[in-house]
Amino acid sequence: MQLVRVSALLIAVVCLVPSAAIASCSTVGGDTTCAGTPGAAGSTQDGGDQAAPSPISGTLTSTNQTFVRGGDASTTNGGDGGDVTGAVVIDVNLALSSNDLFTYTAGGGWGGAATGGGAGGNGGDGPTSITATITGQAGNVTIGASGGDGGATATGTRGNGGSTGTIDAVVSGTFGSVSVVTVGGSLNGQTGTGGIAGNGGSVSLDFSGKAGQVYVQSAGGFQGYGAQPGQGGDVRVTLGGEVTFDLVLNNAGGLPGTVLVVLEDGAKVGGEIRNYNNTHGELQFDMQVSSQAELDAATDSIAAIGGNPNGTVTVAGQSYTFSGFSSLKNHISVLQAQNPGQPITVTFAGGSGASSAEVGSAFQPDRTRTAAIVAPRCRGRITPIVQPNGRIQLNGNPRDSKPLIVGWMEGRSFVPSAPNWSTVVTDERRGIKVEVIDPNGKLFATCRLPALAT
Repeated sequence: MQLVRVSALLIAVVCLVPSAAIASCSTVGGDTTCAGTPGAAGSTQDGGDQAAPSPISGTLTSTNQTFVRGGDASTTNGGDGGDVTGAVVIDVNLALSSNDLFTYTAGGGWGGAATGGGAGGNGGDGPTSITATITGQAGNVTIGASGGDGGATATGTRGNGGSTGTIDAVVSGTFGSVSVVTVGGSLNGQTGTGGIAGNGGSVSLDFSGKAGQVYVQSAGGFQGYGAQPGQGGDVRVTLGGEVTFDLVLNNAGGLPGTVLVVLEDGAKVGGEIRNYNNTHGELQFDMQVSSQAELDAATDSIAAIGGNPNGTVTVAGQSYTFSGFSSLKNHISVLQAQNPGQPITVTFAGGSGASSAEVGSAFQPDRTRTAAIVAPRCRGRITPIVQPNGRIQLNGNPRDSKPLIVGWMEGRSFVPSAPNWSTVVTDERRGIKVEVIDPNGKLFATCRLPALAT
């Protein structure tokens, strides 16, 4: 169940002022920006809504990035951020090089901060949905939806974070990485009271291509101090393709949704199928094997897990290492005609004698192992992307400028892409800590990464 974002009418007296107008889109090179008009400075004017642009379709031959955003409210008097209205439709074939990007992100505008004892403005909502069909080849593919952050206040009520709708993506082809992410808006400031962080919409990805890494997330917004966290939506991945490194699922929030991974014929994961922040993940094996002997061996491999949320299962010679899954389901069937009949289903939801109701408490993930750094992760406005050659690309999303490639980590060495960015690297037991420093000399993000050889 998702929480509905509380309207500003319930938490503050609202002045009836006009909102900013809807702005149009502009394109520079391969980057298209569509943003609602910001609220006028020094006023209580809301940020303008931004309608989702026309569907993107056809064949693309160069880097294409689209950024859709509701207008930010005035920064001083607590207006609401603008929404992204409507649904987003993407249907493209990518004919790009391994260095080219395809990016589509849509997010609500920021709520305005309030001076004195006023209430902070609510963050705008993201699009109602994103439906994407993507084929071909490219470096990195990113699809994202977010709610705007709520406005801060000195002594009043913090503005609520915006929520966002669902993403349903079908992706096939060859890519350096594929990321599909929703996140609710957070609450800003250490002062004030109350506020509800935004909800992340549910995410579904059907992937049948080849990628260095696949990352799928639905997360509620950070709640700040003494406030209510947002809700993470459900995450579902159907994999019939190959992931060179890790398939990473991240489902977080005050009340996380479920995580379901379905492995179909052709599924390969060279690293780990890793479920972060959720003990109620389900890993389903939905394949056909060539003989009864292979079926029996796969069934024995699954049974040997015995309710452990971490382990390795082998099906017809292909091994799948996983962590963070409280339930395994065996839907494997025999392809050969000499073994007719329906696929058998064996559900392992816990250890000996455990009921389904007991699984959540009896089989928590091994937190030491879950914390091991296999997939890179960052805290801040950096997204780490593992490339097929082993380099880790650091994609930055500054608040005051367009997203950019900050640079790459090659082992413990940083190769900058954008000018005047730098890093501080510290060895840790399970990899390296990388502090990313912006051109102003300020800490921008902190990442924990494996020290991958290149």
